[in-house]
Amino acid sequence: MRQILAVAGFFASCALVTESAAAAIKRQDLIVNAPSTSALDSDVQETAAATATAEVEQPPPVPVTGDCQILHDIWPGFPATGNDCCKAFGISCTDGFITRIRLAYGSPPLQFIPDFSGLTKLILLSLPGKNCQGQFPSLPTTLEYLDLESNRLLSTIPDVTTFPRLRFLSLASNNFTGPVPQLPSTIKSLNLASNHLSGVIPSNLPPSLTSLNLGDNQLTGFIPTNLPISLEYLYLGVNSLIGTIPESIISLTNLNYFNFQDNHLTGMIPPLPENLITNTPPDQLAESLSGNCFSNAEAFGVENSPSCGSIIENPSTTTTPNGELLQLLR
Repeated sequence: MRQILAVAGFFASCALVTESAAAAIKRQDLIVNAPSTSALDSDVQETAAATATAEVEQPPPVPVTGDCQILHDIWPGFPATGNDCCKAFGISCTDGFITRIRLAYGSPPLQFIPDFSGLTKLILLSLPGKNCQGQFPSLPTTLEYLDLESNRLLSTIPDVTTFPRLRFLSLASNNFTGPVPQLPSTIKSLNLASNHLSGVIPSNLPPSLTSLNLGDNQLTGFIPTNLPISLEYLYLGVNSLIGTIPESIISLTNLNYFNFQDNHLTGMIPPLPENLITNTPPDQLAESLSGNCFSNAEAFGVENSPSCGSIIENPSTTTTPNGELLQLLR
């Protein structure tokens, strides 16, 4: 009997040991496979961020407004999106308003110059060499600088006194016809060369002019006797001007360059401003007077037009105030 009890006790002890060992193994498994504290924190943060993102509405896209909208409306091919027009090459803005457009030659392509009149703060527009067709465009009256040179614009040039602040105007190398337009009193530089302008040179050119280029047109009549004394550059060559060079030209003391070649001018070459003579090489000065019919051309080294026929030089020219000029030209 004692042996039976001893055996039963042994098996009971083994069962307890086995149960304890299993519990220990289970506890160890829980410890090994339990997620770390950092992993739990990361999961919590991701869940919170996802919840916050879902709760906050995304802002709507910023609408295209103001001058950028106007630019996109009138120039659909302009390479800028939305309100980025102020960051585009050749565009300058102030306080959200487009103030300068300077896109010379090349891209972006442009067949016609758009109606820019809606850009009410635009002060500079420069689109030379764009090969644009059509007539003089509608533009804002705020412009101070306008350059549409080397396009294919035609018709007459409108009255530009509607631009009361305009200081620089270049419409050279187009197909404009008609007379030289009336100019605002603020104008300083005017270039209308290489068009098909006709009529006479206005006698009321603004006194503010420092540069005047009307060359290579079909202008007729006389050179005005009251050219602005502020002129520094004067080009009237390749026209059909008649008469004489006015003696008042000597009063243009700021004149650094002039050109009267290939007209139908006659009479004597008058005394010229000292500043012009000093700063112009003799051969260049003679060329700027060539192609006319001056009676004292030979004394000045000037080549007259073959169509002049025989002109007898006035011998008194060598003893006039031109004597000093003749020495400089020789």
